[in-house]
Amino acid sequence: MPIYEFECKKCKKQFELIVFSGDIPECPYCKNKDITKRISTFNAHNVGPGPASSKSGESCNTCISKNCSTCK
Repeated sequence: MPIYEFECKKCKKQFELIVFSGDIPECPYCKNKDITKRISTFNAHNVGPGPASSKSGESCNTCISKNCSTCK
């Protein structure tokens, strides 16, 4: 039961849905079936010992960006 993020092409609303195999998702606001799957992001936290930040400019273990405020 993956949860996906979508955007409706008609009303432009963004929403999340649980999509089962074989389901055709639709916008919960306007019932339009012409929707776009968005790239989902998640928030990872440092679970290991020590600080999460990397002063060397390399990616830390809380993100994949080298330009976030944690990695600087």
